[in-house]
Amino acid sequence: MLASYDICEEKKEEECNHEKEEEEECSMANAMMQRGAYLRMLRQMELEDEAERQRQEKNENNDIQKSLQEFVDCGDTASLSSYSSDDTNSVTNAAALEDQIGVISSSDGLATYKMLNYDSYLAHQRYYNDLKHINMNFIDYGMIRNSNGCDGGRLIIEQRKALGKGGLCWDAAYILAEYMIQHEKDWILSNNNNNNNNNNTNESSITTKVVELGSGTGLGGLMIAKAIPNCHVSITDLPELMDLMTCNIRRNFDQQHDSPSCQNYQNPLDSFTNITSSLGNASAKTLRWGVQEDYQNGPYDIVIGCDVVASLYDPIALAQTFYALSHDKTKIYVSAKLRLDKPHELFEEEMRRLFGKVTVISCLEEKFSRIKNPKMRIIVAEGPVR
Repeated sequence: MLASYDICEEKKEEECNHEKEEEEECSMANAMMQRGAYLRMLRQMELEDEAERQRQEKNENNDIQKSLQEFVDCGDTASLSSYSSDDTNSVTNAAALEDQIGVISSSDGLATYKMLNYDSYLAHQRYYNDLKHINMNFIDYGMIRNSNGCDGGRLIIEQRKALGKGGLCWDAAYILAEYMIQHEKDWILSNNNNNNNNNNTNESSITTKVVELGSGTGLGGLMIAKAIPNCHVSITDLPELMDLMTCNIRRNFDQQHDSPSCQNYQNPLDSFTNITSSLGNASAKTLRWGVQEDYQNGPYDIVIGCDVVASLYDPIALAQTFYALSHDKTKIYVSAKLRLDKPHELFEEEMRRLFGKVTVISCLEEKFSRIKNPKMRIIVAEGPVR
């Protein structure tokens, strides 16, 4: 009887273990299915977002064509405007759009490039489509000045649409850079807010370490580096964007880099003046979210991101990367255009969990940028929770 009882107990135990294993397998399968469903949802949202962009672009193009026809019908050719610069070899008229587009040539004369005068777009801002300037090889952002009016030199950024979204300039980058330049005193290090410096250190010798995640062309970070003294900005992205970032640094800053394609590149901007002058400096490096070996130069005093949530599949990893690159006094600045509600919500929830203070600033309400896009906003986070 005792032996039979033991056998029964063993069978029961085996059955219980088997049921637990099945439950664990089911839990894992359910988790994988939920993960897959979530990724499919994000993908669907991105497709819908892209379809909406294309619809808006089509409507805007129709409006532009209508405006052009009305302009031609009026015969008001006297008001034609063109992008003229002492350094520009030839000019393309774009009065109907009010975008001044110049054509510049390579030094060997074998290639031509289109360059947009960005101030001409800011003057009318008829459209805010993300891909509005996708066919421009270069965008001239003009002279970059800090909050005191000091001249940081001219900034001209190359785009490479073959690289996808990362190869284009985005409104969010310009907006965040303008905001940070205007609010320089809120984040730049000095002897008063840097406990790591002794009393014999001059304020001018303190360098603020800034890193930008998902830089793409580098527009946001390079605008800041142009305008802010005693500031070093590391623009970062995936390896395939390193060459573009490096070339944009080499063209705009008085420093040399080792990118092979940059060294062999026929630079059409060599004759432009005030290109390499700057108040701060910049460098480019690879930084992949969640890859610890790429964090070796951290922590940083300031961490920024410009529209890094444009098509975000892992908002949690992004928020945790901001956290991993922070020290106790680091400030985080993220600009974004509202597109995919759920990823934005997850990102903000994780940022509020990781940082003690998170503030959301509306571009429309604050009016801190010359860009009037009503969907733009900035998230400011500080006080990482340890």
